[in-house]
Amino acid sequence: REDYTSKNIFSIDPENCKDIDDAVHITEYNDYYELGIHIADVSHYILENSYIENQCQKRMTSIYAPHKKINMLPNNYAEDICSLSPNEVKKAFSVIFKIDKNYNILDTKIIKTNIESKKAMSYEEAEKIIENKLDNNNINKDLLKLFKLVNKISISINNKSILDTHQLIEFLMVLTNKIIAENMYSYNINNCILRTHSKNKSSKIQEIKDEELRKHIEIMHSNSAIYVSNISDN
Repeated sequence: REDYTSKNIFSIDPENCKDIDDAVHITEYNDYYELGIHIADVSHYILENSYIENQCQKRMTSIYAPHKKINMLPNNYAEDICSLSPNEVKKAFSVIFKIDKNYNILDTKIIKTNIESKKAMSYEEAEKIIENKLDNNNINKDLLKLFKLVNKISISINNKSILDTHQLIEFLMVLTNKIIAENMYSYNINNCILRTHSKNKSSKIQEIKDEELRKHIEIMHSNSAIYVSNISDN
């Protein structure tokens, strides 16, 4: 594993989140930025064919209900052992982006790492830092730098601005998933499962002005995902 414990790594999640499964960092060099997305390496803590893995296979996913969440993993794994909690060295899979000063992605690498998050922020806390441009410490400075960088990349890729910290994290996770998916597809096409999920394009849903409400309704009324394996190039 590569040692990234010295990096200013931080996470942004809902208030009082305990199962922190992703964190980020940004380092600026003279002619490029290094952007790191770190995902908890659950496979390090839960062994193949173990009792816990077999139970997770039966569950397949965490369940998010309006009144509670049921973790796929046992709570002590999800919220403690695997969680990227601050000031604890944890195992992660990391996607490291090299981005030039014109906001073009020059290179990416996928590596196993040891990381140590320096701070766990809520969306609301991160939002206040960005809105008020609070650059009174290194983590805040990096958050402001990250927000600016991701905005520029999003505009160049999607022609859309990042408006808040929810969109910031969403963009980074989608970008990271894309890189991982492309890598898996290239590495082993025959065992790669592709997921397609068509959006609900109902005009009535699109007319809802509250963005969070609209997203929630889109998810609730979206079409079922389709999973396909053994895809040929055609």
